[in-house]
Parts: sequence; structure tokens; C-alpha cells
Amino acid sequence: MRIDKVEIDGFGKLNNCEFAFADGVNLIYGENESGKSTLCEFILAAFYGLPNESKKVADDITPRKKYRPWQSDSFGGRVYFTDDEGRRLVIERSFKGTKRGDKAVLRDAESWEEIDTADDIGQKYFGLSREGFLKTLYIKSFGADSLKSDDGEIMTRLSNMETSGAEDVSYSKILNSMEKEIFSLKTKTGRGGKISALEDRLRELNSEMCISRMTQNTLENDRHNLEILKNTTFEKEEEAKVLEEKYAQALQHEKFIAQKKIEESKTIIENRLKKEEEKLQNIKLQLEKINSDNEPVISAEEISRARALETKRLLAEERMVEAKREVPEKLRPILDETRLIPGFFGLVIFLIGFLLKSMVIYISGVLVAVVGILISLLINIKKRRDDDKKREVYYELRHEVDKINDELNSIFEPYGVLISDELSALYVSTNDKVKQASQLEQQLKDCEKEIESLKDTLPEKTEMVEFSEKVMEYSGEDAEKLFAKINALKSEIKQAQEEAHEISVRLVRETAEIRNEADIKAELDDIMFEKCEAEKRYTALCRAAEWLKSAHEEIKNNFAPRLNEKNAEYLSFLTSEKYKDVRANDSFELNLKTTSGEIVEAGFMSRGTYDLLYIALRFAAMNVMTEGHIPPVILDDAFSQLDNDRLLSAVELINTSPEFSQVILFTCHENYKDLLKNINVVSL
Repeated sequence: MRIDKVEIDGFGKLNNCEFAFADGVNLIYGENESGKSTLCEFILAAFYGLPNESKKVADDITPRKKYRPWQSDSFGGRVYFTDDEGRRLVIERSFKGTKRGDKAVLRDAESWEEIDTADDIGQKYFGLSREGFLKTLYIKSFGADSLKSDDGEIMTRLSNMETSGAEDVSYSKILNSMEKEIFSLKTKTGRGGKISALEDRLRELNSEMCISRMTQNTLENDRHNLEILKNTTFEKEEEAKVLEEKYAQALQHEKFIAQKKIEESKTIIENRLKKEEEKLQNIKLQLEKINSDNEPVISAEEISRARALETKRLLAEERMVEAKREVPEKLRPILDETRLIPGFFGLVIFLIGFLLKSMVIYISGVLVAVVGILISLLINIKKRRDDDKKREVYYELRHEVDKINDELNSIFEPYGVLISDELSALYVSTNDKVKQASQLEQQLKDCEKEIESLKDTLPEKTEMVEFSEKVMEYSGEDAEKLFAKINALKSEIKQAQEEAHEISVRLVRETAEIRNEADIKAELDDIMFEKCEAEKRYTALCRAAEWLKSAHEEIKNNFAPRLNEKNAEYLSFLTSEKYKDVRANDSFELNLKTTSGEIVEAGFMSRGTYDLLYIALRFAAMNVMTEGHIPPVILDDAFSQLDNDRLLSAVELINTSPEFSQVILFTCHENYKDLLKNINVVSL
């Protein structure tokens, strides 16, 4: 098999890239972060697909997220290869957000005709699962010893080929089938399997035998009880028939009584209806009489207002009387005789001075007369003004009384009364009529309602049923009591029938379920024989499995020297015969013999020697597994720990050995191009 070409539409940082490969060694050179590991992962993904989301790479990033294209919408590409039969094929894969959306197709490289889906293409053409491929044909730097974490797949495939010559016909499959059958016969705990089930069945049959014997006695008791229940049911049914006849007669008698009561009730209702109709007519006449009276209706507010006005008038009249007392009967003159007395005295003084010819007395007399008259005049004017004010108050109060009288007249006049007491008496009379009218209207409504109710309760006219004299003269228990007795009997009958049915069902079920002792004993014999045969087979299978394991161990022990021999051959070549003897156990842990003859574990050697030991072991395992026809090998800087001499030896081994058809070597070391001549070089 040979990988011819890789086309990447989009995978990680690689977009629209194409890489061609040749037979022999292909050196893929590029600096760090140039995409070498991405190209390795694409080849792996093309043959095996991207793993499930649960498988994380560094920093908890899934491969699907890590290698999603950076600058392209396309996620996938193609790998062209030539199979062992010389056919040129191409794998085309496209990846989506989840594994379910991925698409893989295998095509003919010449015609582009679709051959098959490419889901299991890696398993088919490399003969290895993804994990097996990573442990053999795909070697990373510092990862050559990953064989030690093998879960048994590589060692099993090697031993299978040694055993049968075909890796699909395996000892493990045969042993697994035998162990499954052993487990089906008896589990490791001894609580499960066919033998345990047969033992359980034997216990069940023995228990069934005991139950069958006890059940037969119970069935006899049930049959006896069933017969008693049937007789009891018959007797109660006959009694119920007699009661039902009496019940029918009692019902007819009650109908007769009911019909009689209906007729009596009808007569009573008709009489009451007649009286209510007469009462209705009487109420209507009274209402008409009250409604024909056109007297005005007095309100309580008018009476209250009249009483308030009368009180107000009374107060105003009292104030008016008091004011009238203050008003003089006559109009006070501006100057009366009493006010001329000072002038008279002044005149006397003036005459005395004139007679005495005394100027002082003369002037004094004049002044006394003038001043006296003036003072008297001012006092008179003031008093007259006070009288006018009192008269004005009196007139205002009289006007107020007149106004109150007008308002009272406006209230009293429509009703022909003079005082509020008369109006109140009239109000009481009028209100009595209103109340009487209201009461009569309510009585009218009640009467009409009663008439409607009586009409509704009035029995409809029905044909009179004639009853026999026997029915009319019936004097037994009433229908209700008879009905209760009949129901009680029916309940007892039903209960007895249910018990009888339950016993019948139990008899049928137990008769069907409980087998007789002869049938149970026959099955017991069969189960005992089957258990004996199963135990014989279990013993034989356990012995056969032990023999098969011993034989396989012997074969594996015979196979180990071949792997160690080829491993020693490769190691001797790679180390220029410095180390010739090396051994690997089932877990692919290595021990080697130094030049001094000392046996040491590989872990105690230098890192370069340690990687070289496991690279040689990988090559040896590939050689033995493929019988010298190793598929394409991918080395991702696997020789980074080797010095130049061992690097040249390693490349010479894979370049000159016929077992290696194609090797793709990825590196970031530029000196590889100078050290390795005559190889196909691809630069990234």
C-alpha cells in the first residue's frame, strides 16, 4: 500500500494545499507551527475520521474544534492511495460540527465512481483500529513507547496470526465464546446461569408439589361452600319474589291514596284561589278610591321649612316690638322751648349789662345766649338722628316680618291652612293615604303572586284511575319498608352471588394453575436430567478453557522469540551492533543486555537510546504482524532524540529494507535535508 497524494480543502491552518508522496522515504520539512502536525492529523482523520467529542486534546479542546479551518468554510479534503492489489483509490471526507454530520466516501481515483463509504477504511486497508494504528504505524516524538499502554490489541493480533495464520480467526474469540457459555451455565458468584436457574426451578417444583397437596383440600372446602351459597341464594330469591308482589300491591294502594289526596288538594286550592281573586278585586277598588283623591301631597321638608319660618317670624316680631318702644311718637323739633332757656338767661344778662351800661356784662350776656342756643341746637340734632336710626331699625324688622309672612302664605295657601300645626295635621292625613296606597299596592302584588302560585300548584286534569277493592282496602306494610326489605334481600343475594363467583373463579383458576402430582413429578425428573447434563457440560467447558489457555500461552511463548529476534536485528543495525540482545514482555516493557553483559531496564538508558529501543520494537512488531510487508509508516519527528549517526542508520534501515514500502517523515530540523540524500523532500 502507498499514499500518493493529499489534498486539503480546509483543516486547521492548512487551506487549499496539495502534497505528493513517493515510494520509500518522504521528508516533510517545516519550521515550528508550519502545519506538519496538522498534516499528520489530517492523514489520520482521512482514514479513521475525527474521534468523538469526549476525546479531548490539550487544554480540553476536542480535535474537531482544534482543527476547524481558520480561514475557510470547507472542512475536509482527500487522500489518494494505491492498495496492495494496485488499485488507485481516493478517500474524500468532509467534517461538520458533530460526528453525525460527517461524510466519508471511497472512490475510484480514475473514474471518480463511488465505491463505498469510507467509515472503516483505516481498519480495512491498514488492518488496525485507530488506537492500533497510533501504537504501531504512527510514531510521534517522545511517543515511541506508547506500546506499553497497549490494551491487548497488538499482542492479541500477533498471537492470533501465530495461532491460526489469520488475525480475524482468534484464540480470544474462541475463548470468549467458551467463557460466555460457561458464564451462561454458571456465573462466578454461582448465583446466576442456567444451572442456578434449574436449581431454582427444582425448588419451585418441590414447593409446587406441597402446594398442590394442600390446595386439593382447600378446593374441596370451596366446593362445599359454593353449594351452600347456591342454596341460600335460591331461598332468598324466592322470598324476594313474594315481597315484590306485596310491594306492587302497596304501590297501587299508595297511588290510590295519592289520587284521593290530589282531588282533595285540588278542591282546597280552587277555594283558596277564589278567595284570593275576590281579595284582589277588593284591593283594586280601594286603590282606585285613594288614587281618585286629588289633594296635593305635602312633603316633610315643607313642614320643617314652615316651622322654621314661624320661629323666625316670632323672633323678628319680638325684636320689632322692642324697636317700636324706642321710636318716639312724634318727630323731635330741631329747637324746642327747653333748649331756649340758656338764651333767655343770656338775654337777661345782656339787658342787665345794657341797663348798667357795663360792656363786660353786656358781652357776657350775648356770649351766654349764643353759646347756650348753639349747644342746645347740637344736642337736639344728635337726638333726632338717633331717633331716625331707631325708626329705620323698626321699619327693617317690620319688612322682614312681612317677607316671612309672604313666604309662609306661599306654603300655607295651596293647602288652605294658616299655621304649621294645621299643615302638619294635613301632612299626617296625606301620608296615611300614601302609606295606605303603598300597602295596598304591596298587598296587590302579594295577592297576584299567591294567585299565580295557586294556579301553578293546581293539579292538572288527569284521568281518574279505578282501583280494585283489594287495593283500596290494603292494610299491610307500606311500600317504602317493603322496598327496603327487598333491597336488603337483593344485597344479600348479590353478596352471596359474588362470593359464589369468587369461589368459582378461584376453583377454575386453581384447578387450572395447580397441576396434579404426576405432572409435577414428570417435570421434576426432566429438570433433574437437564441439570445433570448442564453440570457435565459446565465441567467439560471449564477444563477445555483451561487447556486452551495453556495451549495459547505455550504458542505465545513460542511467538515471543520471533518478535525479540527481529527486534534485536533492527536494534543491532540502528546502534552499529552496540546492542544485540533485547527482550520484550507481554506489556512491551524492554530489557537489554549491555556490552558488559549486564541486563538493564530500558528506562535507565538515555532518552535517545530509550526512543531508539522502542522504535526498533515498533518496526519489529510491524514486520511480524504484516509478515514483512509494512504499510505506510508516519514518523512525526520520531528521530528528534537521535544523533546524526543513528539518524542516518534509522533512515538507511527504512530506506533500504524491503519490508518498508513507504515512510513519511515529518521534521523541523533543517539538517535532515543535508543528511538524507536521494529522498523525496516536501517543504511547508
